[in-house]
Amino acid sequence: GGYGYSTGGQFENDGVNVNIIDKFPFASDSNATDIADLTVARRFCSGNQSSVSGYTGGGYASSASDVIDKIPFATDSDATDVGNLTDGQYRQGPASSSASGYWAGGDAGPILDTIEKNSFSSDGNASSVGDLLDEVYGLSGHASSASGYGSGGVVSSTYMDVIQKWSFSSDANSTDVGNLTVARVDGSGCSSSASGYKCGGYSTVGGSANKDVIDKFAFASDGDATDVGDLIAGETYGAGASSNENGYTFGANLGAGSVSNVIQKFSFSSDGNASDIAD
Repeated sequence: GGYGYSTGGQFENDGVNVNIIDKFPFASDSNATDIADLTVARRFCSGNQSSVSGYTGGGYASSASDVIDKIPFATDSDATDVGNLTDGQYRQGPASSSASGYWAGGDAGPILDTIEKNSFSSDGNASSVGDLLDEVYGLSGHASSASGYGSGGVVSSTYMDVIQKWSFSSDANSTDVGNLTVARVDGSGCSSSASGYKCGGYSTVGGSANKDVIDKFAFASDGDATDVGDLIAGETYGAGASSNENGYTFGANLGAGSVSNVIQKFSFSSDGNASDIAD
């Protein structure tokens, strides 16, 4: 509802994994505050959310983690370990229905093609409920009211432009429903009520570089994404959050050893570039 959250990551200066949970308000363009800690410090973790809690799944600590942490929205307090993914894994594509969190693909030593689901109504482990088109890591995750989406990623060292979709109403495999404007891995995922957004990411298309592209694709009809704006710089490994009105991306790698603490915001109501609003 009222806040965006950033969990985990890795510090720029010393490469140390962090357990920090940051929170920033949607109502005003203000800096994030450190409100609590994860149970395990890790990078490359993914986030889902119910109406009352946030969930951080997987990530890389000293090895791939299978921990699902739960974070209460009502109080600024530490996360609790409430279950496990089917494997230790990181760089998954997350998507949230009203009832469950989904974790798609990822790196577990072998690359995964599984779609996993954990229930929001009761704490417990995730289970495999379907398969992606390929074994893939570094997808960005998006969600409509009816479906989860994974965009981009890497398959067998090839950068992908595929947008794939799976149903929330029945456990099933994903289908190919469109393409991004640029094939790329990682980058942040955001969702309005009507569209999915993939922001940034790394690609070898057009020369190896972090990209600044904001792609948008419609939920109402399957189809390709369109380039609707730019981030303030090319970036990868950014995290994403969505309010009702805006998409946010933050904490990204800018390349050449530079990591950003900037929170960027772009509007869902009109296509355009992102702006720097806080840290």
